[in-house]
Amino acid sequence: MIIKRVIRVLIVDDSKLFREFLINGLQDDPSLEVVGWASDPYMARDKILELKPDVMTLDIEMPRMDGIEFLKKLMPQRPMPVVVVSSIDTRVFEALHAGAIDYVTKPAGKSPQNMNMMIKELAVKIKIASTANLSQMKRRFGRDEVAVGARHERVTKSIIVIGASTGGTEATHNILKELTPNMPPILIVQHMPPVFTKLYADRMNSTCTLNVKEAENGEEVKNNYVYIAPGDMHMKVIRG
Repeated sequence: MIIKRVIRVLIVDDSKLFREFLINGLQDDPSLEVVGWASDPYMARDKILELKPDVMTLDIEMPRMDGIEFLKKLMPQRPMPVVVVSSIDTRVFEALHAGAIDYVTKPAGKSPQNMNMMIKELAVKIKIASTANLSQMKRRFGRDEVAVGARHERVTKSIIVIGASTGGTEATHNILKELTPNMPPILIVQHMPPVFTKLYADRMNSTCTLNVKEAENGEEVKNNYVYIAPGDMHMKVIRG
């Protein structure tokens, strides 16, 4: 007989109405159990110690301390899988850099269809986050991040391709930060909703020595450029 482990979830959000929506929605999934909730990071800290959840969902905009600062304090001391649940905001990438595994956007419209889709997406990402290996987290946040890279003498007629899903945003960012000019074109398909890919590309462009942009249909790929496929799209390269 195979017994599936139920994933224990802690909900952290300052909105009582939205907390109740998340709790009711996630409890419908038999593989998830919402063991508690918190309305701010200070309450969340106590709940983590008391309830020992497997995964935490975390809002960004909260009173007393925002979700980003909470992640920065939490992860070096007690690494745990966190899925950020927030409105469309560039701060989502700050959360990923601070240690969050993934994120889900709060639906812009309050239609039942949009709300149900959001719950389904969150449930899947909680399950994936629960399997994350966080053994390196303390060492990651305990060291200074230094971009290092070897300069290439020449460029071959090559293209580098990267595909990434959950957890891939920061992993890909860390790779690109270490690359220096004289690189062939780099094409990236990152599982990410529309709007976010442009924000993601802009963020990486500001921190990398290579040129990073959201790919446009029909453009020519160039050396020293990184192209991010637009959200919900794949990428095709045509020799010409």
